[in-house]
Amino acid sequence: MTPAQTLTAINVTAARPAFAPHTPDVVERVDRERIDTQNVVTAEDALKYMPNLMVRKRFVGDRNAPFAGRDFNELQSARGLVYADGLLLSNLLGPSYSYPPRWSLIAPDDIAQIEVLYGPFSALYPGNSIGSTVQITTKKPTKLEASLDTQLFTQRYHDPYGFAQSFGGNRESAHIADRVGRF
Repeated sequence: MTPAQTLTAINVTAARPAFAPHTPDVVERVDRERIDTQNVVTAEDALKYMPNLMVRKRFVGDRNAPFAGRDFNELQSARGLVYADGLLLSNLLGPSYSYPPRWSLIAPDDIAQIEVLYGPFSALYPGNSIGSTVQITTKKPTKLEASLDTQLFTQRYHDPYGFAQSFGGNRESAHIADRVGRF
């Protein structure tokens, strides 16, 4: 019988790209610098100017905001996938306006970049998208940071029958993050 041996630990680290590096289809990216030049109220607003992609957002706070690509429409919401740092945000329970991705899980200030893989080649990723796949990468804090954000909006409504009213709303958010060692 041979005596037990203790093996030395081996650490393997590598930067993992959001999408496979040799995909046979088009990948479009928008980074934090470009997002800062847009009017971004919610995470899905960062996709506003991406080519061949549309988010059906009717008003501020619309929770039913599916996206559509050049090969599928808003009523086929299960054909396109949304990931945030590898976590699936898409709701695959049904294909309609009632099953949008969970955009609210990502704060707009936390987005580092967004990549869109167009077409059926996005089936290389879990969930087997036959439309487009959106990968949101969030930024990692390097030190203590905090922010407060408040937004107000109002909309005046007037119809030909004499009904007129103003509708308003607000949104507040707070953010605090820190890096302690590896966490």
